[in-house]
Amino acid sequence: MTNNGHFKRPLRSSPDGFSLIEVLVALAIVAIALVALTKQLSHQADTLWGVRDRVLGHWVAENQLARDRALKTWPEQGTFTIKDDLAGRNWMVKKTITNTPNETIRQVELVVSSEQGKSVARLVGYIIRPVQD
Repeated sequence: MTNNGHFKRPLRSSPDGFSLIEVLVALAIVAIALVALTKQLSHQADTLWGVRDRVLGHWVAENQLARDRALKTWPEQGTFTIKDDLAGRNWMVKKTITNTPNETIRQVELVVSSEQGKSVARLVGYIIRPVQD
């Protein structure tokens, strides 16, 4: 209050609201934060898709090994390429069958690739020679 009973005016020319500079600074801060958030969400989505591909690829490999075991046949040695489908997608499986030091066991290595050719899973298993009756 001044000596004559009146209140002093603040130094700002506009008593209420924000100045244009203050609004622009706030908008710049919000824009930078939104760009950073968008980049982070995009990265997390890419990671999620990669994890999904690896899980599905591993399931494809496990299914192939289970089929080989269920057939109860002695697989030939060599490398074979198999097309498989799971979850509405096509997968390429490279199956390599090799001998082990034990004559009654063969090693099966399965490498699963996505439709784009990217290797997403690898599984090594063993098949026992069926018993001859």
